[in-house]
Amino acid sequence: IDLGTTNSAISVVRTGNKAECIPLRDDKDSPVKYTMPSCVMWKDGEFIVGTDAYNNRDKENVCYSIKRVIQEPEATFTFVDGDKELVMTAVDISCEISGKDWW
Repeated sequence: IDLGTTNSAISVVRTGNKAECIPLRDDKDSPVKYTMPSCVMWKDGEFIVGTDAYNNRDKENVCYSIKRVIQEPEATFTFVDGDKELVMTAVDISCEISGKDWW
């Protein structure tokens, strides 16, 4: 898994030593792509990862480019969704990105 600052991707080595990129889907209706925005939205208690989150990246309930601070153990991000707040570490947010059912 390539957890990128801007986009993420996944690849495997099936035979030999050549990596093969795995086609990804942001959602059931989107076309197949090979990268997905490394963006997380927290809405109504659920996490949304990828293009839908990226399209809302200017909102308080969306985190984008968290990898920029992942090396800082105390780095956190506060999601604000209405009157609810959720504070997460950079590592926990990265886990939401890498844990998405991509394929």
